[in-house]
Amino acid sequence: MSRPGLRSVLRQRLRSAVSVLAFAAALSALSPAPARAASGSVAGSEMNGYGRVVFNLDKPVKATMRATSGVVVVAFDESVAVDVGKLAAQLPAYVSVVRIDPDSRTIRFAMNRPLRVNVIEAGEKVFVDFLPESWQGLPPALPQEVVENLARRARAAEEELRKTQRERDKREVRDVVARVGQGPTFARLIFDVGQT
Repeated sequence: MSRPGLRSVLRQRLRSAVSVLAFAAALSALSPAPARAASGSVAGSEMNGYGRVVFNLDKPVKATMRATSGVVVVAFDESVAVDVGKLAAQLPAYVSVVRIDPDSRTIRFAMNRPLRVNVIEAGEKVFVDFLPESWQGLPPALPQEVVENLARRARAAEEELRKTQRERDKREVRDVVARVGQGPTFARLIFDVGQT
């Protein structure tokens, strides 16, 4: 192949390579960045007649639970970075082995005996309660400080919403319709500001 023909082929291949790299860069810019795992701590404790695991994360994460053949599976809607290594030792009456799946979204508890399980999400905390089959009545309540913290946050969010609405109302320009009515001895001007 002559030099001019070789140069032409090389230029064409270079353009193709640049096009592929540009396309790959565009795709990577469009694809969402990988989500950061919710990090935090987890601790287990044996309470008065039941066992409780508390996940204390740095952001709210949705959790679901299923139980099959002596294994309780707690699945989160995103990855969680917690150390589950001490949970079995913290809950010896309820749990024999705990492991986290490679995707860091699912935690599996091998139970020592048949149990009922209750999961409660409370802001950035997730409570997993292991209840004996003989448990009667409602599941255990959240700690009082958690309830008070959630109530305080709800009040603050509600007040912030009201404040935002008041500021929006102040800035909002409303149309005013003016009508004039006349009688034999007077004139009346009526302003209709509409409904708020």
